[in-house]
This record gives sequence, structure tokens and C-alpha cells, in this order.
Amino acid sequence: YSDETHSFVLSRTNAALLDCALFLWSHKVKFVLNSGKEMLAPIFELLDHNLDLRDDKLFKASLKDWYDTEFAKAEKAGALAYADRVTDIMEMLHAASKYAQPVQLRGLLAEILVENKSGVLLSTVHKVKGLEADRVFLLEQSFPQRNAWRDQDKSRFVTQEEYNLEYVAITRAREHLIWVDLAVREQPEH
Repeated sequence: YSDETHSFVLSRTNAALLDCALFLWSHKVKFVLNSGKEMLAPIFELLDHNLDLRDDKLFKASLKDWYDTEFAKAEKAGALAYADRVTDIMEMLHAASKYAQPVQLRGLLAEILVENKSGVLLSTVHKVKGLEADRVFLLEQSFPQRNAWRDQDKSRFVTQEEYNLEYVAITRAREHLIWVDLAVREQPEH
């Protein structure tokens, strides 16, 4: 680790990226969260207007209600991209809730948005097209074909777009490419 941006941590989804950002934040590792404000804007909106933050149980119930309502709307409209976005938002909130009590979530997320001018760049694959780094860490759970391979789920249909996105991610590495399994790390306690 050095003070210049030399490594990327890449994800296909915002949820895995936020989970990684929170993990690095909890270990006091400098990072730059690419498009963090844009990524977290819908989370702040939910925290401010739609979710009950008084305790864990009420938070989880209100999040489930929001998710069920929005996912049903997406299904009824045949809006697959919106359904994916709703799922990603729910997973981001689940990731954040591992690090803080519901009433503290807004402050925690605002804290990780504090700009670092250097450190590890955390980004979705879409945001780093055309860029390279010496070391690239790919968050394995966010790539559907890696999950199908790991779980030996041959029935999982992986689209050409997903293969192309993985190719873009892999080719960002100049020297080292490391697949990271987030499931094997220690879990935070809040």
C-alpha cells in the first residue's frame, strides 16, 4: 500500500462495492469510492423518508416492505433493470447495517464519502473502462458467472453482456489480477 492510486477493487454491483468500502473503512485503509455520491443518493433518500430507523427489527421490516413494493412494481412493468437496481439498493443497506445501528447509517455512509485524494480505487467495472492499474482485485460474488462456477450451478444462465463485463474487468490489470471472495473475511460487529 502506498499513497498513490495503484490498485483497483472492481465490482459488477454497487452492493458488493459498498460492502468492500465499509470493510476497508473499518480497517482504516485509504480508498477512493468512484461515484460514491451518485451510488449512495438513493440510500440517503430511503433513510430520510421511507425506512424506520428506530431499531434493527423495524428497520429490516420497513426495508422488506419497501423492497417488496418496488420489486412488484418492476415485475409488473417488466422493468428488469429497475428490479436489479432495487435489489442492489436493498443489498447495499444490508451491507451497511452490518457496520452500524439503523439510526447511525446515514452518518456512517456520509463518513465513507469523505474524499481521499489517493488510495485504492473502488469502482464498478462500468466506471473504469479505458483505465488500468498495476493490481486489480475483482469482487467474486458480484460476477454471476463466477458464482455459477463456484457453486457448480450449470443451470445459471449467464448473458454475453456479463461475460463482456468480466472481460473488461480482467483487462484492467497491468500486472496482477486477484479474485476476492468476500465471504471468507471476518464479519464486523456494531
